Amino acid sequence: MPLAQEAIAAAHDYILAVQAYITSVHADPEQKISSADNERYVQAQLSRKNMHTAFGAFADSFYRMMNEPKSKQIHIKELNTILVQTDAVASQIAAIAPVLAGLDKIPPNMQQTLTNVSDLLDKDAQAITEAPSQIETEGQYGSLVFPLKQMQQAALRIRQQATNIGLM
Repeated sequence: MPLAQEAIAAAHDYILAVQAYITSVHADPEQKISSADNERYVQAQLSRKNMHTAFGAFADSFYRMMNEPKSKQIHIKELNTILVQTDAVASQIAAIAPVLAGLDKIPPNMQQTLTNVSDLLDKDAQAITEAPSQIETEGQYGSLVFPLKQMQQAALRIRQQATNIGLM
């Protein structure tokens, strides 16, 4: 189960790195530096690689466990949910990162949703930021609603299942 914790922690690191990158882009919109020259972008890409590595190790271990006798298989339902939902979170982060970076600013409810996802993935979170009931949908924001909601729901399921089996 340490591999499941590592995968969750890597997803948390990834969303934090992406948020730092987006913040760096929005901090000085006049200065258009290429992504390759942005230290935060490089860190986000490294976090993405680390997340995929941790996810791969967790998935490999999970599938090896599935080949063991039934008596050796523990928390199958919960670990499978964590496995699938961690992949969903990572996919949605990768999908929305460039779109969010291209916006002039991140609307408050979208930022609150990102913070909620980050808190849900944080094993040490003392309090979880509440998810907003609505996310901005006007204009260019409409395409982000579904991925953000999907990411938030996946992070919630990860937190629930990880808590159920004592990983958080």
